[in-house]
Amino acid sequence: MKSQVPGMAVAEIAQSRKLFSIVYCLCVLICMVLGVEISAKASQPTAFTLSGRFDDVFAGKHDLGGVFTVSAFESNALVDVTFENGFHEIVGTDGHDSFDYHPSVATISFGRFPANSHEVQQYLWLICAQDPELISNVHNYPFGFYAEFSTNDLVEEIATNGVLPGNFISSIKWYNGTTNQKFTLYPKGYLMAELSVTRTETNGVVVYPGEITFQQFNMMPFDNRQLKKDERGYITNLSSFERDKNDVVSIQLTRFSITNFQTVSPLTSYIPEILDKQAQVDDEREPEMGLVRVASSGKWWTARELFNKRFHIHQSEPLVKPHRHLVLFLVSLVSSIIIMLGIWGIGKMRQQ
Repeated sequence: MKSQVPGMAVAEIAQSRKLFSIVYCLCVLICMVLGVEISAKASQPTAFTLSGRFDDVFAGKHDLGGVFTVSAFESNALVDVTFENGFHEIVGTDGHDSFDYHPSVATISFGRFPANSHEVQQYLWLICAQDPELISNVHNYPFGFYAEFSTNDLVEEIATNGVLPGNFISSIKWYNGTTNQKFTLYPKGYLMAELSVTRTETNGVVVYPGEITFQQFNMMPFDNRQLKKDERGYITNLSSFERDKNDVVSIQLTRFSITNFQTVSPLTSYIPEILDKQAQVDDEREPEMGLVRVASSGKWWTARELFNKRFHIHQSEPLVKPHRHLVLFLVSLVSSIIIMLGIWGIGKMRQQ
């Protein structure tokens, strides 16, 4: 004789299963919301400060050195460099233009990238700023090693995301002789310079550059006595000496060693402070080009206006907005209550 389950018990089981399904779906939905929140938070840019020393060797001899500190967040950076001879230069941005300051002289120029600053600061800026606009405009900046060559003579190969996470530049290679000017032994051009992250370190979950190097190269030397000529004086074996574009010799090495790295809150302003109150300020953005004014009270005469209108409102926002924390807390609280009520309801029905 088959055992029969009372109708009330069947209804209770069905109701329990239905309630359990609802609670389960709610739990899955809550996990998905929390996962998206955590993922969004993890993918957000991190403000940081790093510092260290640099040493430059040119033609086998020490050329210059010093110490540096970089504060950066997204496309904004503040690069502070003190050279071994005591010369001090700071360059920063208001998010739109660059502010370059060294004792007694300050300059404001168009664009965030410090195109007129020392090359040491430019290299640090290129690696530390997370700026897609900068990546697309690297070709337009005439760096010091260009010498007599123009921006149209060189071609850049830029790598991102290869070493550092996010939109950071991990290496730039500049090739000469691929466009206007051709070189006989380098028909495809030659590597003229390279800026790269050569070592990384980890601070918790943040990967940051442990070492940055800049190298300048020259074409490999060639002995003309190896060339052969026919009776008409034409060289017959030149093609056998053609070289690969990366077959070059290093003539300069600048090594940046990072000794300290910290994640921080974004700075209120990435405009450098003028330390001497009577510094001469040259605003290259003015129509007259080169309009000179004098700073008062140690501030840029336009800094407060720029600070209020173009910079402070955006950059003073924290990495995660406060209301997102409140929403996250409420979601967690409500989900906990729903789960507890579901468990209580199931237990209550089983006791009846």
